[in-house]
Amino acid sequence: MANINGFEEISRFSSLKRLKRVVAYCFHFIYNARNPKGKKWGSLTVDELEEALL
Repeated sequence: MANINGFEEISRFSSLKRLKRVVAYCFHFIYNARNPKGKKWGSLTVDELEEALL
């Protein structure tokens, strides 16, 4: 976030639920990129959604 007002990027999302899911999918992607043999498949888990909220 290179903006002076860091909330400009966050305000692009219509709800906290949508933002949380996008962040969780980003973490999912990063995990899979770092662990090619132990990839995660399927839907997001509750733990992944909670981690994204933190």
